[in-house]
Amino acid sequence: MQDKQAQIDPPSSDLGRIPLLLTNIEQRWLRTFLDAPEANFLLPDDLHQLLAKRLHGVVPFDRSFWQRNQLSGDDLQDERNLSCLRLIVIALRSHQFLQLDRDDQTVMLLPVRLRYNMMTNRYSLVAQTDDGVFIRKHLHDLVGLR
Repeated sequence: MQDKQAQIDPPSSDLGRIPLLLTNIEQRWLRTFLDAPEANFLLPDDLHQLLAKRLHGVVPFDRSFWQRNQLSGDDLQDERNLSCLRLIVIALRSHQFLQLDRDDQTVMLLPVRLRYNMMTNRYSLVAQTDDGVFIRKHLHDLVGLR
């Protein structure tokens, strides 16, 4: 059991950085992801620029294969939606509560997962309220999130 545990635990930070070797398919997928404006909110700008620079010579996949009808689903050209998604990603990474102001009520939410439904082209947030209840809210229901 001890040998298996050693394989599961991450290496010590004293060993330095271990390079991540991506396959050609993974590089192409990552390049395609970086070129998609609707995914820009997922990465900080400095990381996005660094990855784009490192993958400069990689040919992305043809995005028309994955294009969605923008008339349905969440509008990722709307700055309010993008701002809301950025807040959620930051809160997920930092394990911080978000505040949702609805009518005369304020709800504190601890994000658990950001979900994306390919069939409906919609995002939703799974979160735990400050009283311990788990809820799911669609992006369009998160107006007033801060």
